[in-house]
Amino acid sequence: MIVEISLAVIAACFVLIVIRLYSLSIRIEEAIRRFEELLSRLENDIRPILYDVKYIISDIKGITEIAKEGSKKIDHLIEAVMGPFQTLSIFLKAVRAGFNAFFRKERG
Repeated sequence: MIVEISLAVIAACFVLIVIRLYSLSIRIEEAIRRFEELLSRLENDIRPILYDVKYIISDIKGITEIAKEGSKKIDHLIEAVMGPFQTLSIFLKAVRAGFNAFFRKERG
């Protein structure tokens, strides 16, 4: 008699465990479905932002190229403007050295 009661209790527990596992599996499926929906919404929301970032990066790259070209032009302009001043400076130093050599007083 005790064996039958024990088997009945074990069977009842087994049925309760199976019912609980079934209800948990339903909850897990629902959570997975909601998570997939969330990922889908995030993907749909983020995709336009990623395209905008792509265009922004492209624009920044273009601006950087324009800035590089502009700085090269400015460097060439500075060299073109400073070249004659350097030549004049060298000429004036040569003239000063010549005057100093020509009009130098002999000390002695």
